[in-house]
Amino acid sequence: MSSIYSVSPKGITVPTLKDKSKFIPWSFIKKEKLARGLHKLTVSNHKKELYLVDMVLNKVRFNKLVEEERDALKFIDIALIKSGREPKYIFKKQIKN
Repeated sequence: MSSIYSVSPKGITVPTLKDKSKFIPWSFIKKEKLARGLHKLTVSNHKKELYLVDMVLNKVRFNKLVEEERDALKFIDIALIKSGREPKYIFKKQIKN
């Protein structure tokens, strides 16, 4: 099974077991905000939880769907590092006392 997810203004496209993809409209998806630029998407009839990174850095928009929260936070940190900012989540420097 491929893990290529697609985001559009009308919904998301989720891969299925038979190498096809299924379109799910936004009205069937529960969206919960976890952090700035990070949303947890729950599709009840497909028993799926996905994480949506939806943010704008330096006038560049990022839309990415991933299966795990840690991967989404890593993506946000890498995008922050590439834009010259400090990471906020996974790659944050630990302050020693």
